[in-house]
Amino acid sequence: MSANTRLEVSLDALAHNYRHLRSLIPASTELMAVVKANAYGTDLVRLSKELDALGADSFCVAYIDEGLALRSAGINKPILVLHAQIDSLEKGVDAGLDFSLYSLDFINHLAEVAFSRNKQATVHLNLNTGLNRLGIKPAELEQACSTLLASPQLYLGWMMTHLAASEDHALHGFTQSQLEQFIAGHKRAEQLMGATIKRHALNSSGVHNYGHAAFEAVRTGISLHGFANDPVLDRHLKPISSLISTLSAIREIEAGESVSYNRLFVAEKPMKIATIGLGHADGIHRSLGHSGFEVLINGQRAKAVGNDLYGSLYGRCDPYRLQRARRSTHLWPAKLCRNDFSAGRYHRL
Repeated sequence: MSANTRLEVSLDALAHNYRHLRSLIPASTELMAVVKANAYGTDLVRLSKELDALGADSFCVAYIDEGLALRSAGINKPILVLHAQIDSLEKGVDAGLDFSLYSLDFINHLAEVAFSRNKQATVHLNLNTGLNRLGIKPAELEQACSTLLASPQLYLGWMMTHLAASEDHALHGFTQSQLEQFIAGHKRAEQLMGATIKRHALNSSGVHNYGHAAFEAVRTGISLHGFANDPVLDRHLKPISSLISTLSAIREIEAGESVSYNRLFVAEKPMKIATIGLGHADGIHRSLGHSGFEVLINGQRAKAVGNDLYGSLYGRCDPYRLQRARRSTHLWPAKLCRNDFSAGRYHRL
């Protein structure tokens, strides 16, 4: 990525989103900030520190190394590792990280490591209710609890599940079924363990659509970045990130002229084409040139065209559209907003 290309993150927008999400849950419900994947491609440590200062109760990461980075940065609140790998458990246990128990084998491995390190680890029993990514099956619940009862080095503080379609209203019945399975499994686990176990089930879309199931904590990640996975609900959030670059060249082409390899785009009329100094080498997929992907140039949308994206992205900026929008034809610099690449849609994030 060139020096003229940068990702800008608005901490004011992050704070707005945090406060809005807080307003959707009971005051007694904890907010677990999900900062996996480098805080969704931004800055793991910087955003986590901001969320820590805002009042996030705990953090969720995917892997142990992410949790260790937060510990090294001085974050002492609980950090839940959602998908801990066996080969780095010792470091995670020593750092006082929490662990999602996502299989019977993993419970056994973690119990052995915690015992060998003479540490007690707080664990969250992950019940698979339908996502089928991670988590023990409901039929394995009794065996899991039996192992935990025999492993005092593992403290079962929480039980969790992961909703598969909380943003899809057409699948409301499936989501309700997941929640019902989770509630029944949690009740059974408390009976087996003879103890109170706190719960968290809602992800970002769950917070927006299933507030009745907030329980003792919710996990939210993408909504902190400005997305509710619903265009109506999105209006209450503020996108925090903008990918910004500059224009390398603006050229005029005539009707019948083509752009990029394989003549993928052929102009139907005279137009202007802007070349942006950002492309495939920076993670911008070649397919975006024919997927409806758009950028902003001086605040005006411009469609990407062609597939020559190794070091450049082409944006269509025809004069008619510029005149109709009453915008200046001065196109420097170009602002690329983070997108839903898979759907090829424009989003302000």
